[in-house]
Amino acid sequence: MLYHKNTGMPEVKISQTKIKPRYSIHAQDEAVKDIYNIIELPYEINLADADIFEVETNGKKIVKIAFRVEYDEIFDLCFAMLIPSNRVKTVWLNEKIDNHDTLDKTKYD
Repeated sequence: MLYHKNTGMPEVKISQTKIKPRYSIHAQDEAVKDIYNIIELPYEINLADADIFEVETNGKKIVKIAFRVEYDEIFDLCFAMLIPSNRVKTVWLNEKIDNHDTLDKTKYD
């Protein structure tokens, strides 16, 4: 099941706040061809500072989260990450002012 914070999402409890992400080949490729800029991928992420906006579950277990962290004064860095492996499927930059007017709510439970 897929949930978004704008359509209703289960509470996410993070056991570890500082993580060392494991970037997939796809995430690394996306980092160098992002539409806004080449992304410098962080070695460590503090999930306490993250804005989790999407959660995927298989039953009651969370298997993926999507979140954003501050990147610079204009952009946030967004991640889609598998849980509990901390494997990052993909990354992208999103403007801080983007308020998601185009969100397709039909994708979410």
